[in-house]
Formats: sequence, structure tokens, C-alpha cells
Amino acid sequence: MGEYAVSRIEVITGSLAGRSVLILGVSYRGGVRETAFTSAKLLQEALLERGAIVYIDDPLFSQDELRALGFTPFTHELASEIYAIILQADHHSYLSLDFRQFANCLVVLDGRKTLGREKIESLGMRYVAIGDGGLQVREAPGVNMREQALVSQVFSREGGE
Repeated sequence: MGEYAVSRIEVITGSLAGRSVLILGVSYRGGVRETAFTSAKLLQEALLERGAIVYIDDPLFSQDELRALGFTPFTHELASEIYAIILQADHHSYLSLDFRQFANCLVVLDGRKTLGREKIESLGMRYVAIGDGGLQVREAPGVNMREQALVSQVFSREGGE
């Protein structure tokens, strides 16, 4: 999922080199304090390979615990630096997260299809979901033909979902 998710984001943002990306959730799934089988590490590695600055938030882990797991914890002072967000674990608290604080965020990739496209796009951010076959990007207002072609290439290269 890591490479595919990052590719989906880059179709919209271009290069992530030097850009801050926030991963929401290190846990394997929402409401469970368990990191076995999590995609967070794969996402982090794929983002770092592309030169991104990666932060992580998880309400079930302290900042010290996140550091011990090899992550850089997100603090709210960094909100204006966030360029892209990936929802990795669908913790209940993320449903009420105020995405307005991320004023410079271009895209939210919803890895669990729980946030709601309308909520995100009403803030001027693009909404992309894992498992949509690229349709969410194609249907988003203002997506140009180049972006559509890139999404199709990425999706076919990954073998679909």
C-alpha cells in the first residue's frame, strides 16, 4: 500500500521532496493499540524515499512511544506545514478532527474510506480513497487530463485493487 498511496498523492501534488506529510494512525486499525500488520511503516518508508518530511499522529500512543517506534510525532504547531495527509487508521477521534487547521494541505488520502469526501473537499483539499480505483481523483472538480492519465498509469502498474 505504501508505494501505491504515495503515487496517488503525487499525481495531485507533484514531487513530495521537502514537503511535510502527516500520517494519521500508526495502529493496525482504529481503536486498537497494536502496530502488528500496520501500513504506517511502509507509508513512512515510501514517503522518505521521495524526500518527504514525515510526521505521525496516533491518539493511542504517546509521543515518546511514537519516537521509540521510529516515527516523528506530529505537534499542532506543525499544522500549517502539512502538505498532504494520509489516514492510515480510522480512530474515532479522526472523524471529528478539524482539518481546517491544515491550511496548506492539498490532498487527504483516506486509506479507510471513513472521512467523507464532501467534508474534505469543502475545505479546498482533494479527497482520494484507497480502493476507489482512481475514480475519486478523476471525479474531483478541476482535475486535468494529465492527472487522469497519470492515475490510470499508476493504477494499471499496481495491478488494480
